[in-house]
Amino acid sequence: MMAVVRLGWQRDGLCREYPSLPWIESPRGGSTTATLDQMRSICARCLVYAECRSYAASFGSVPTSGMLAGMTTAVPRRAPRSP
Repeated sequence: MMAVVRLGWQRDGLCREYPSLPWIESPRGGSTTATLDQMRSICARCLVYAECRSYAASFGSVPTSGMLAGMTTAVPRRAPRSP
């Protein structure tokens, strides 16, 4: 079992206010385009978007599930940018 590492900025993530959305599961698996668009919209308004995007880019490979900084497993990782 892998340990969960919490980063300080994650406490301020706007996604925490929407726990019913599939942030950790594979959103592409059963989510509609409308759900993915809603999640991306939430990410775009988030105060810690830049930190989240940097964290997502630090993986070096695409995680197998979830969404970070408006990116799913289908979106290639690029250098961090502002929303």
